[in-house]
Amino acid sequence: MTCSLEMFAMWSRGLLTEEGYRIKKSRFSEEQIMGILREQEVGQKAAEICRRHGVSEATFWAWKSK
Repeated sequence: MTCSLEMFAMWSRGLLTEEGYRIKKSRFSEEQIMGILREQEVGQKAAEICRRHGVSEATFWAWKSK
């Protein structure tokens, strides 16, 4: 595969894999995710937290499993 200067720049910043695929950026930082997960630990329901933050419950539980 040929590599353009633009693709090389994206790869060097961590935005592309070596195969040339774009890496999806998260809408939330790790700190924000930890804060969202802490809300559930203090007793709030997962469904309510997800609705308020605009994330699916599947995403919430995937974060929780990590």
